[in-house]
Amino acid sequence: MSLSLPRRRIALVDRDGPSPSARYVRTRRRALVVLLICSGWLLACVATAAWHVVHVDEVRRYAEQNSTYHRKVRTRRGDVRDRNGVTLAADVRTEHLTCDPRWVRPTHPEARKLKVNDPEVRKVRHDVADLLHKVTGARRADLLGRLSRKGAFAYLVKNLTIEQSRKIRALMFDQKLPGVQIEQGFARYFPNHKLAGSLIGRRNWSGNVERSFDTQLRGQIVEIRGHKNGAAERIYFDGAPDSSHFGGRSLSLTIDEKIQAVAEHQLVAGVRDGHAKFGIAIVMDVATGEILAMAQTPQVDPNETRNVAAAAMRNRSVSEQFEPGSTLKVLTYAAALQEGKVTPGAHFSAAGGFRVPGKLITDSHAHGDLTATECIKVSSNVCLAKIAWRLGRTKLEAYLRDFGLGRRTDVGLIGEIAGQLSDSASWRPVKFANIAFGQGIAVTGLQIVNAFAVIGNGGVFRRPRLLRDVVAADGTVVQPFELERGRRILSSKVARQVVDAMATVCEKGGTARRARLDNYKMAGKTGTAQQYDPKGGYSKTHWVASFIGLVPAEKPRLAIFVAIDTPMKRHKKYPSIILRTGGEIAAPVVREIARFSLPYLGVPSSPGAPYLAYDDPVVARERHEKRRALALAKLARKAKVDVAEGEAVGEPPPRLTVVRPGRMRVPDLRGLPLRKAIDQLSHAGLAVEAKGSGVVLSQRPAAGVMVTNGDRVRLRLARISALAAAERYDEGGAP
Repeated sequence: MSLSLPRRRIALVDRDGPSPSARYVRTRRRALVVLLICSGWLLACVATAAWHVVHVDEVRRYAEQNSTYHRKVRTRRGDVRDRNGVTLAADVRTEHLTCDPRWVRPTHPEARKLKVNDPEVRKVRHDVADLLHKVTGARRADLLGRLSRKGAFAYLVKNLTIEQSRKIRALMFDQKLPGVQIEQGFARYFPNHKLAGSLIGRRNWSGNVERSFDTQLRGQIVEIRGHKNGAAERIYFDGAPDSSHFGGRSLSLTIDEKIQAVAEHQLVAGVRDGHAKFGIAIVMDVATGEILAMAQTPQVDPNETRNVAAAAMRNRSVSEQFEPGSTLKVLTYAAALQEGKVTPGAHFSAAGGFRVPGKLITDSHAHGDLTATECIKVSSNVCLAKIAWRLGRTKLEAYLRDFGLGRRTDVGLIGEIAGQLSDSASWRPVKFANIAFGQGIAVTGLQIVNAFAVIGNGGVFRRPRLLRDVVAADGTVVQPFELERGRRILSSKVARQVVDAMATVCEKGGTARRARLDNYKMAGKTGTAQQYDPKGGYSKTHWVASFIGLVPAEKPRLAIFVAIDTPMKRHKKYPSIILRTGGEIAAPVVREIARFSLPYLGVPSSPGAPYLAYDDPVVARERHEKRRALALAKLARKAKVDVAEGEAVGEPPPRLTVVRPGRMRVPDLRGLPLRKAIDQLSHAGLAVEAKGSGVVLSQRPAAGVMVTNGDRVRLRLARISALAAAERYDEGGAP
């Protein structure tokens, strides 16, 4: 027997009943609900529209963030050029690899829902980092860290090469680099590489042009705009900003690229030859104060930003100081002459030294009675201390400061130091004497060359100049730097007397005979200064060898300074002796820089050229003329040439001695005119290759060598006058 339960039926029962009045009430109630809903929706729309009108800027910003891309970038940096327009630093077009870390994720439609730490997202980032590591060589850990950053932008790799850019674009086309973009930009390039590398430098180095004049060089900040597509990929429509409107200003320096190159080359050779640590060289135009070259070793290439030594990043000419040593004696001597305390012919006794309270001043070599000029020539500490005693410490300090010591030169380079020059009131007698000949005071290379430029400029002080003008991006000169009027420190007569005294330093008996040139008279001063030992006193092993030259001596055009740190060159004959004097180490470098620079600048030769490298140019000229006459006579006899006519006497050419058919010996053709030498070789069936004109100076193969018919004989010729003038007579005292 089965039991069945009754089914419960659900029915909607109208509480008002089915009457017509009830239906009317229900209809009206429903209409009221619909009306209220519509009114609420309409009211919300009106309120939203009103809010959008009131907050229109916020609405526009929100819309732009979702549909457009904005980024502020810096425009092209200005160029750095030398005085002749040669580019030393410039911005070049390059490409940078960037990414939006939020979109470095799978490319399927459901990828947007994945979280940052999802395994699938992490795998994509690892894959992208691996691909970029293989293409660019960047560290994989660095790439992965940048791909995982928070935010909407990150640099991955800067300054892509053409090959790297091509490979990355191919990967992007294959959709293997989601969220990665290539952006156009600029990179700083130094076309001359190591040339003036420390002077031009980079913005994070010290004492260089790029950092010191960054406000003029850097471009303006402008905004780049673009669209975003559905995948947040950027589509640019404005392109790069016009550099002619927003680019940085260019600088025209006083540096001459060719003189800078020669200075660096000769300085490197001098440091290497002297077995030294490093060196600096500065070339300045004494009339204008313009710096034509500022070199140092070791050299550095600003294009290479990795593994650069900290010392190479500093401009040693302005950021490092040293004791000037004997070069300062010239300034002491000039101050005493200007104050009338001494005359060039005044006599001083160097015998026995000079005792001051607490110390006996002596010379490295014994000297007797000397004139004031001879004190500079032989670099006597004793005599310069006596001269300073006549001048007084207050006056000496005043003149040293007038020459620019103890304060920055204001050349405009960030990182320049002022050196050290204490108040004369604190000078004890020993320190006063030491300062007179270059100890107890510290200077920079730029300070010392600027001080000597005063002497070369007739006693007028001018600040050193490194900038010639500033040029806007459109090519107009916006800031020319005109020549300053200057300030007179010495009379022109005193300046001339000081230059004459410096000229004796390069003469026989002076300390810088190796600085002499054939065609220009050199005036200079050597310096050999012990370096201060941090443990106390002066070092016995560390020295600074320096030389400052003014050339040509009769009317100086250039001041050239070279300082070389800790030379360890040993004497060839006596290896136990270390050559570390300024005359041995630094003077030859100054000589070679001047040898190129003066003719390059069009400076006429000095009277007595080309025999100025001899102790007595007059005697050297006479002996050279005699030697030239003998050489002419010898060549004329050998070639049987009438020197007056320059033609052969008319003797038939000798026949070649034939050893066997096709084989012969080459005759001696030296001293023969080219026509006669060609006749002999042609008669034997030998080819001729001649270089030069005049008479045969040398031949290859040599005379007597067996040759075959048709072989080539190379001849080197020279004019008789040139050949005779090229032979140097080694007079005593020649370098």
